[in-house]
Amino acid sequence: QAAPSEAPFLPPNTTLDEFEKEILKEALKRAAGNKSQAARLLGITRNALRYRLGQLGESDGDAD
Repeated sequence: QAAPSEAPFLPPNTTLDEFEKEILKEALKRAAGNKSQAARLLGITRNALRYRLGQLGESDGDAD
């Protein structure tokens, strides 16, 4: 069994929620705001993306 790495798992001073929000925002940016395309980039459904955005307090204008 391998020993756990000492390297930080998340960027310093970043919570999992903050990191997830950044990933979602980056996917939306790369998809030019298209939620369906952003979801495909992340390997999740559009509904899962909308749910996660809602959980993280991001507005879901649903303009896609």
